[in-house]
Amino acid sequence: YPLDFPKVPLKKAAKIVTEELENRVRALIDSPES
Repeated sequence: YPLDFPKVPLKKAAKIVTEELENRVRALIDSPES
């Protein structure tokens, strides 16, 4: 995660976190180890 959250508005930070989580879920689903 980016460490500059204090400079980022809360809604944007939440969006970044949500997108990061979605990317990780997608990576887990796509990985053969699932």
